[in-house]
This record gives sequence, C-alpha cells and structure tokens, in this order.
Amino acid sequence: MSTRREILTGLIAALLSVLILGGSLVAANSEIGATVAQVSVPSPSLTAVPTQIILVTPRPGEPTYTPSPSPVPSSTPTEALAACPPPAGWMAITVQAGDTLESLAQTYNTTTQVLRQANCLPSNTIYPGMRLYVPGTPPPSEIPCGPPSGWVYYIVQPGDTLYSLSRIYGVSVAELQVANCMGSSTTIRVGQKLFVPNVAPIYTATFTLEPSVTPTPEPSASPTLIPPSLTPT
Repeated sequence: MSTRREILTGLIAALLSVLILGGSLVAANSEIGATVAQVSVPSPSLTAVPTQIILVTPRPGEPTYTPSPSPVPSSTPTEALAACPPPAGWMAITVQAGDTLESLAQTYNTTTQVLRQANCLPSNTIYPGMRLYVPGTPPPSEIPCGPPSGWVYYIVQPGDTLYSLSRIYGVSVAELQVANCMGSSTTIRVGQKLFVPNVAPIYTATFTLEPSVTPTPEPSASPTLIPPSLTPT
C-alpha cells in the first residue's frame, strides 16, 4: 500500500516537472519569436500617392473659364526684313525718333503703299531703330546759305527794308535772304548786321513837292452910308 502511494507521488512529481519545464520552453520560444519578428520587419517604404485633380463645376449662371492658348512667338522684324528682298536699287535706313511711314514716303518721293509692299509691312506702324528699305535716290540736300565772296557787313538803318536794300545794292531779295541765312523771312531790325555786295550803293533820287502858298484875300474897304438928318438946320 505504501509502495503504491510512493509510486503515485513520484508520477505526480514527474508530471509537474514536465509541465513546468514545458511552460518554460514555451515562454522562451515566444520571446525568441518576438525578437526575430522585430528584427525581420522591413522598414516602411515611401509609396507615391497619386495626385488628385479637383474639378470644380460652376454654378448655373456663372461664367466658365477657358484657358487661352499660349501665343506663338512671331518672327522678329529683322527676320521679316531679311525674308523680304527689297526692289533693285533700294537702300536700307534706320528709322529715327519722330519718323513715320508718311514722312519717309514724302522724303524719298514715294508712297506709303509702295514702302509697305517693299518692306512687307502689315501696317503703317514703324518704330525707332527699325530698318527699312527706301528708294536709293538720297533726299535733296538743303540749299547752303552764307555770303558770297567779297560781300561786306551793312548796319540796318531806320526805314530800311530788305526790298529797299536789294534795290540799293542791285541784288534780289532772294540773294539777300540766302546770303544772310534768312530762309523765307523778310524781317529785319534796326542795328542788325546784314551781308550786302561790296559795291557803291545806288540811291534813287526822290523829289518832295513843296506845298504852294495860297494868297489869303484881304477885305476891301466899303463906303459907309450916313442917312440924312430930318432936323432942319
């Protein structure tokens, strides 16, 4: 009886030992698995997030926006000028400040239509620095002014006019204007210096009519009539 009890007690003790040992092994395996799991977990990678396009639907009655296309760069005036051959005999000039197509046409004795066609211009608009082709005939130069050789100074006196000086010195008014760079003006002033020919002045004699003396009639003596007296003497 005691032997059975001892055997039963030993079996129970052995069973408890096995259970305790098994629990320890299970706990150890759990810790090792967790560690391995932590080590083997890959680091999070960056994932591209697709861009969301939000479409806004306009309310009824609101204007819709339509993007305009980008303007295509046009060719520069220099390229257009190079691609537009000028007529034979024409020359290139540079547009100056204040020039217009009308003024250039007048200067070079042509028309704005001819200039536009020769330079392939879309309009009459030009700007300073632009190169244009114009007829090869240069514009007429200004008439040089100044006194001819041998002319001398003359001081304008009271009563002088350009016409009277032209008569005195035997030249035309136009010659005096060119010699003194007066343009088309005929205005001169007292004390002004003018170039005139170095010749003796030709004065025209003027006659002044003196007023005739008109005699003043003197009153003549008239007899005085005395009426006769009515008183008897």
